[in-house]
Amino acid sequence: MNKRYPIFLSSILLFISFINLSIGSQEIGFKEILEILQNKNTNPTWGVIFWEYRIPKLIAAILAGAGLACSGLLMQTLFRNPLAGPYVLGISSGASFGVALFVLAGSSLAAFAMYPLLYALGVGFAALIGSFFILFAMYWSSKKLHSGFSVLILGLILGQILGALQSGLSFIASPGALKEFVLWGMGSFSQVSVPSLFFMVVVVLFSLWRVYTLHHKLDIYLLGDLYAKSMGLDLRKFRTATILATGLLSGVITAFCGPIAFIGLAVPHVSRFLIKTHEHKQLFWVVLLLGAIIAVLSDTISHAGLGNQVIPINILTSILGGPVVLWVILSKNTKRYGEI
Repeated sequence: MNKRYPIFLSSILLFISFINLSIGSQEIGFKEILEILQNKNTNPTWGVIFWEYRIPKLIAAILAGAGLACSGLLMQTLFRNPLAGPYVLGISSGASFGVALFVLAGSSLAAFAMYPLLYALGVGFAALIGSFFILFAMYWSSKKLHSGFSVLILGLILGQILGALQSGLSFIASPGALKEFVLWGMGSFSQVSVPSLFFMVVVVLFSLWRVYTLHHKLDIYLLGDLYAKSMGLDLRKFRTATILATGLLSGVITAFCGPIAFIGLAVPHVSRFLIKTHEHKQLFWVVLLLGAIIAVLSDTISHAGLGNQVIPINILTSILGGPVVLWVILSKNTKRYGEI
């Protein structure tokens, strides 16, 4: 892969990030942004908006886009299925059910109401448990079912079951808790608090590093189990490492940003189309940067589209990613992954 792709995508990400920092209920020009970064700003209000709201939101968007895109790449390789992704296979439903249990049934506890940090960590922990449950269910079922299509259907069925349980919790929940859960489900990078962002940075960066270290094994695994074994790859350890990295990425991001649709499913396909390769060392950087670009672009449009009204992130990512998924379904390139 030519180095021009990462450089070009990094330039686009930097440009969109500046636009993202300038757009909002209070517009801040590029000149003022540079002054704030150089600590030369004379408007204290702008400084507070910039450092306490827009910078955390931008970092959350970059981490979420990069993490979801890379987790989608991992899942598509693990199941050798172009329609695999952290959300299509039910991981989002597991995380959402964990958050529903916490928000709709457990947040009435006084301790959670009094301590915002404890509440944020509780949401994250609940989402992690839910996403890991679905992940390991998909892992064990993939060993029993020989068809990737059957695994996909199983994930959709589990998602429907958990969705029904969520509806039951919503029926008995208080109006305040229900509204909070609905807003979380729409997806937003603005709700990430500074303590949550710190936790998210640590987990996502560690998981992305782990994904990068697996690139050679991912290339071997994509060629089939027999070939992977002949090359000395321990399939059990490899699958465990892949599942853990995927679960950490999708679980933490879903916990703090809500279920962000289509980024994990669509971005890996766009990246393969751009650089014409399936080698994961080359795909990693393109997937990471392109996922971050899509997330920041969606967040920018969401704050600029309807004046003071913020468009939910899931609407925009669905509009951007949905056509890509349709192209994948209709394309003959799906045969490269095996029968689905």
